[in-house]
Amino acid sequence: MKMKSAKITAAVLTLSLLLQASWVQAEAAYLPGTAEQEVIIVYKNEEGKEAARNESQDIRHEFDVVPAVAASVTNDQLAELINDPNIALIERNITFSTTGSDVQQLNSSEIIPAEQSQWGFQAVKSSNKWADGFTGAGVKVAVLDSGIAPHPDLIVAGGVSTVDYTASYTDDEGHGTHVAGIIAARRGNGGMVGIAPDAQLYAVKVMDANGQGTLLDVMEGIEWSIQNGMHILNISLGTDTYSPSLHSMVDLAHQHGIVLVGSAGNSGSGVNTINYPAKLSNVIAVSAIDVNRNRGDFSSTGAENEVAAPGVDILSTYLNNMYASGDGTSQAAPHVAGMLAILKQMHPAYTNEQLRSQLHKYAIDLGAPGRDDEYGIGFSTFTKDIVPPGEVSGLKVSAVTDSSVTMEWTKPADPDLAAAAVYLNGSRLGSVTSSVYQAVDLAPATTYTFKVTTSDTSGNESAGTTIQATTLPAALKQPGEPSGTAEPVNTEGEPPAEDSAPAPGTGDQPADSSSGDSSQIPADSSTAEGGSQMPDGDEQAGSGTPTVSPIIVQPAPVSNPVVPGPIMPMPFNPTPPPSGGSSVVTGGDADPAAGDNVERTVPSDPLQKAQRALSEAAASRRAIDYAAALAAVHQLPAGTDKAKLNRELAAFKTKLGIRDLPGRSAIHSGIPLSVSLQVAAGSGQYKYIDASSITDDNVFIMDDTGKIIRDVKVSLLWNRLFVSPGSGELDPRRTYTLYLDKSVRGKASPGGAARELPHPAALPFTVGKAAAGDTSNGSAAASGKTAFKDTAGHWARDTIQWAITTRMVTGYGDGSFRPNQPVTEAEFLAMLLRAFEPELVSSGSGHWAGSYYSRARELQYPALGYSSTEARKRTIQRQQVAELISSAEGVRFEGDHAVRYILAFGLANGSSSTKVTVESFQGSKGLTRAEALQFVRNFTQYGIGGLLERPAAPSNPADIPPIRR
Repeated sequence: MKMKSAKITAAVLTLSLLLQASWVQAEAAYLPGTAEQEVIIVYKNEEGKEAARNESQDIRHEFDVVPAVAASVTNDQLAELINDPNIALIERNITFSTTGSDVQQLNSSEIIPAEQSQWGFQAVKSSNKWADGFTGAGVKVAVLDSGIAPHPDLIVAGGVSTVDYTASYTDDEGHGTHVAGIIAARRGNGGMVGIAPDAQLYAVKVMDANGQGTLLDVMEGIEWSIQNGMHILNISLGTDTYSPSLHSMVDLAHQHGIVLVGSAGNSGSGVNTINYPAKLSNVIAVSAIDVNRNRGDFSSTGAENEVAAPGVDILSTYLNNMYASGDGTSQAAPHVAGMLAILKQMHPAYTNEQLRSQLHKYAIDLGAPGRDDEYGIGFSTFTKDIVPPGEVSGLKVSAVTDSSVTMEWTKPADPDLAAAAVYLNGSRLGSVTSSVYQAVDLAPATTYTFKVTTSDTSGNESAGTTIQATTLPAALKQPGEPSGTAEPVNTEGEPPAEDSAPAPGTGDQPADSSSGDSSQIPADSSTAEGGSQMPDGDEQAGSGTPTVSPIIVQPAPVSNPVVPGPIMPMPFNPTPPPSGGSSVVTGGDADPAAGDNVERTVPSDPLQKAQRALSEAAASRRAIDYAAALAAVHQLPAGTDKAKLNRELAAFKTKLGIRDLPGRSAIHSGIPLSVSLQVAAGSGQYKYIDASSITDDNVFIMDDTGKIIRDVKVSLLWNRLFVSPGSGELDPRRTYTLYLDKSVRGKASPGGAARELPHPAALPFTVGKAAAGDTSNGSAAASGKTAFKDTAGHWARDTIQWAITTRMVTGYGDGSFRPNQPVTEAEFLAMLLRAFEPELVSSGSGHWAGSYYSRARELQYPALGYSSTEARKRTIQRQQVAELISSAEGVRFEGDHAVRYILAFGLANGSSSTKVTVESFQGSKGLTRAEALQFVRNFTQYGIGGLLERPAAPSNPADIPPIRR
C-alpha cells in the first residue's frame, strides 16, 4: 500500500531530550480513568525501571539494549509516570506500514524470465562482482518485514517473530518474501536471482498479515538484529511519525556496526515526504527509479534521500512458491542491501560507514547535478567503473632551471587512460595527455615535491607517485639569460596552451562519481593546464634553458586522499639561519620599484645585527623575523648587555600576541610533532587547515641556541600539521620551539572561508628515547609523595599524585586510592574529559556520569553507555580506551586500527619490554584505576593538547605510520 502524504505528528506523550527531566505536554489531553493504551517507557535509572513495572497494567517487553519497556497503562498510571522524575520519556506504540504497492502475482501459466533477465538486476549488474568471487557469502542480512515464506529460490538461515499472534517468522502477507528475493534469491534454480545470491537471509517478522506493525515490534526486531550479529538490515517499511525511542535503537544498531537500509517511502513529491526510519541519519534512504532511470512518481523526496535503485515493475519471489511484480521504494531498498552484502564480503574489515562511503562511489548522478532531493547522490550500480588507472612509471626530473622543473614518465597501459595530472604541495597545477610536464614560475634554490596522478574516462584518479626536485640558484643563470618565466615550450606545432580552469570532473580532488561524458578528456587532446605540455620522447625542450643531467628519483606511492583532511606531504625549503638581513625594507623612503632588490649594508657588529633584526621584526610583525631577532640576541657574545634587548623582545612578543601552547617533553624522536589549529587557536573556526597557506617561513622549528632547523618536513593529515626533521633526529639535550605564524589559515568547514590565526603560536618541546609511560606491566619507577595508604611504592604513584593535584580524581573516604581496582567506562570517560575540561562536574540528578556522557555525545565519542546504565558500570577494555583516545585526537578508528594509532603516535607502549605491537597492547584486557590515569596522563603529555570532535567519516588506516619503537 502506498503511504499517505508525510505529515509529521508527535508520537511523544511527554517529550524531553532523552534522559533529561524537563517535560513538554503532549498533544493528547489527559483523561482520568482506567482505559488502557500501549506505550514505550524510557527510564533513567533502576528506580525508573521499577516505577515503569509498578505503574503498568502489563509489561509487554523489557528491552535488553536500551533502558526501556513496552507496557499497557491506564490514564491514571500514565499521569503517575509523567510526573515521576526517574522516567525520561513516554511515547505511543505507533503503527508502521510496508512501503510497497500491491504486488501482482504472476499466473502459473506465465513464463518466468530467465535468471539475470530482470531489468533491475541488469541495471545493478552484480554479476560483475560475481566474476571476482563476490556473491555476498558469509554476510548476514536481516529482512525487517512481514517474514519470509518458503520458496525454492530462497534459503532462510534463521529469524524471529515479534508480532503478538504468532511465533513463526513465515510470511503471511507476501511483502517480506518479495523483498528477500531481490536481495538473495539463489542461482541455478530456474527462477529469478537476487543481487547477492549467497548472502545469509534472516527473517525478522515485524509486520502482520495486513502489512502493518507497531513501534514495539520494529524496535524488538532491531534489538534482535543487534544481539544476533547482523551485518545489514533492510527496512522496507515506514511511518510519518517521528519516534525518539526508535531513533535511539537505530543509533545503537549503527554503533554496533550494522548497515541500515530503509525505503524512502511512497508519499510522492512534496516538501520532504520521506518516512521514518529512512529519514534518520544512520539509515541509508533509498528512492525508486524506473527502467529509464526516472524517479517513480510515488517515490518520496527530501534531502535525506541518499541513493536511488530500481523500484518499478520489479519481479521477485512471492507466496506459495510463486513470483510477483511490484512497485515501491520497498523494492528499491533491497537492491541496495544486496549491493552492500557484496561490498561487505569484498571488504570484511570495513566499518558500516566505510561501506556506506564505498556504496557512494558506485552512484551515477541523476537529476540535478550533485546530490538532490529525488535521487540523492545518484543511482547505485556495479556497472560503474570506480577503479583508477595504473600509476605512471619511471618518473624522473629531466631538466631544471632557476624557475622551472621538467618531469618525464611512462604512461600505464590502461585502455581508458585519459590524462595525467601534476600537483605541487597538494595543489593541482594542471593535466596533460602526453608523458612530459614542465612546472614554471618556481622560486630559485627551492625544493619542491610534485605528485603525478593518472585519471581515466570515468573520472577515477590514482593515488599518485611523488618526486622531489630543487631549482637552481638564481646566481647560476647564464649571462644574458632573461629573468622571469620562460615561454611555454611546444614542439608539436600546436599553439602554447593557456592557463585554464580544470575540466569538469578533473578538479583538485579525485572525482568519486561520473555525471556523464562531460568529465571525459579526449585521448588526442594536447592542451596543458597551468604549465607547458612537452612531447613524448627524450627531446630536451626550452630555448636557452640551462639543463642538468637527469635526476632519477625512486617514486614513492601516496595514499588516497581522506576527506575531510587528505594527507598532503609538503616538504618545503628549509629556512636558513638568521644572518642579520631581511626581505623587509624599513622606513618610508625606499624606492617602491626597487622592492626586495634593494641592497643593504649588513652590519658587522653583533649588537648592531641584533638591533637591526629586532627593528625588522617590529616592521614585519612575522613570527619568523621575531625568531631571527631572538636568535640574534641569543648569539651575542659574552659580556654584551642583553637586558635592554631582552626587554624589547618580551614587549614585542606581547605586542605580537604570540600564544604559548602547553609544552611537550620527551616525545619520541621518531614520532612527528602533531599540532591542531583548532587547539592552537582555541576555536572551532580553525577546524580545517588551508594547505595553501603553509609556507617555508610560517611553520618552523627553532632550538634553544637560536638556530632555526634547516631540514624540516611538514605534512597535513587528519586536519593537523605534522612536523618532523627531514632527516636525522633532533638532539635530546636541546629544547625546541615550534612556531606557527598567524598567516597560517584555517576554516570552520571544508568549503568555508579561510581566515588567519588570531595570533602566532609557540609550542616548546623536547625529544627523548621513550614516549608514553608503560600502562600495563607495572615496571615504572615510583617516586614522590602520596597521601594514600595503598599507593606507597606503587608504579603509578607519581601519576596518581598528578591526578590528585589536578583534581581529576579523588581517593576514598577510608584513606585509600585503590589503584588496582577495575575502572568502568563512566569513570574513564570522566577522567579523560576532566583532564582538559576540569569545569565538568558530576550530574546532580540521575546517573552521576550523565554530564560526561552528554559532553562525549557532543564530541561523537564511541561510548556504550549513552543508552545503557549497565554499560556504564562495566569494566572498560583497553581497546575501547584506544578508540576513545584516538577519537579525542580527531580521528575515527576502531579495534586494532585504534590501538595501532595510539602506539604509532607514542600515546601508549603496551606490555612488552622488548617490542611495541598491537598484540602486546592486550586490547581485550580490562583496565585498573592506575592504568586509566596513566593513559590519560600520556594523552595530556604527548597528545594533541585538547579534545577534538570525532569525525563522521572513518579515517583511513593506511595513513597510520609504522610503529617505530
